[in-house]
Amino acid sequence: MTLRIVPLAVLSLCGALSLSAHAQTAQEGKAAFVACTGCHSVDGSAKPTGPTLKGVVGRKAAGVAAYRNYSAALRGSNITWTAQELDAYLKAPSTRVKGTTMTIATPDAKRRKAIVAYLATLK
Repeated sequence: MTLRIVPLAVLSLCGALSLSAHAQTAQEGKAAFVACTGCHSVDGSAKPTGPTLKGVVGRKAAGVAAYRNYSAALRGSNITWTAQELDAYLKAPSTRVKGTTMTIATPDAKRRKAIVAYLATLK
């Protein structure tokens, strides 16, 4: 019986550490996201320069009906914002979607991962 409890305890600890690491990454992403707030909100409110990113993970690109300034390129991209798509887009927006109006890239992979982790918390 003791032998079964030890592996379960180890698995539980690993899961807790993984969740803790994700939470830390999301907190780092929240701090990094400050640079994005000139154009984007996270509370659902509108900004003229970019859509709200509340609920962005799982949403179709150009999917915020209240935001009317999407580029034709983004509207026609047929992208669904997964963590992988957000990472690729943030790395080089105009490479991922030629003709997009978003021109600010985030070349640092760790910073992008943190930002995407933060965005995933915004439901």
